[in-house]
Amino acid sequence: MSDNYKKYAMDYSNLAALLKKANLAPSSFSPLSASDVAAKLSADARLTIDPSHENVLTTILTTIAQPDKILHLRFGGGQAPMAEQWICLKDNKIPTSLIFQTDQVYLYQYPDTKAIVDLFVNKYASRNDVTVPNLIPPMTELSEFIFILHGIDMYRRHLYQNLLEYAPGRYPQFSANIFIKTFTDMLAGKDIRWLAPSFLFMIPDFDFTGIDISTNSLKGLIDTRICIPVLIGEKKIRGLKFSEEGLALGAEFERSWYNSIAFSLTRLIDGQVQVLENGYIAPTASTNHFVTIGMKDGKAYANHQAFRYNQMHKRLQEVLDL
Repeated sequence: MSDNYKKYAMDYSNLAALLKKANLAPSSFSPLSASDVAAKLSADARLTIDPSHENVLTTILTTIAQPDKILHLRFGGGQAPMAEQWICLKDNKIPTSLIFQTDQVYLYQYPDTKAIVDLFVNKYASRNDVTVPNLIPPMTELSEFIFILHGIDMYRRHLYQNLLEYAPGRYPQFSANIFIKTFTDMLAGKDIRWLAPSFLFMIPDFDFTGIDISTNSLKGLIDTRICIPVLIGEKKIRGLKFSEEGLALGAEFERSWYNSIAFSLTRLIDGQVQVLENGYIAPTASTNHFVTIGMKDGKAYANHQAFRYNQMHKRLQEVLDL
């Protein structure tokens, strides 16, 4: 598929000069108002770009400087480093986006939101066209869902330990205390190469403080039959081992999870920022794991779906059209 967008690169000096020439003052909602970006824009402004590009760049910056709606994307996790992109929408104007780098800014212009979704799924989505079982329940309390993700990480951790210790036959199992300890270590380390921290620390505009990290949240692993209660060792310590479903889920992520995409869709209404959707996408060889966060009866829930390629396209289009 050919790239259906226009891309421009400029340094911060040219960006500042173009904003000044067009008399565009970034609103507090604009990504251009972030403190680190604003500091770079406050330096000397020099306009040295090709004059033939000024009109289209001014059109792009009109939306970016004063957007009505923003889809903030973060890419990373697995084997991918962290990167960010902001898609800015304004009234019925042509969609735009930007990526900040140390010395440059990349500006994009798209014909419509469908072109954005087409590009996104073509680059990131799993190409599966077969419906697979949704091993994670569609609606799970958020703390239990995060424990499920950490459970998948525990499978990967156990596999790597077995490799290092030349112990291929050991069955993956763990005590509740080990689970809580590694979970606490995960929160401190914030290493997005693992599934749970990539979910926790990549989603923009969502506060995960107050997560219940007691053993009560382990019941989500049991209720979903990802794990089965077991007594470990001679001391018969209470713990969990992976069921067939849990082993399949762990193997899926260990073998084919390479990156995730987290997002936040926000809208400016009467000067107030409203969060429309927070979500997280983890493509694997088997499916596209699509998670959104919602509230019900005062509790936060994760809504997990295992999407085929075409379902992923449809759902992302729905997000942009909110």
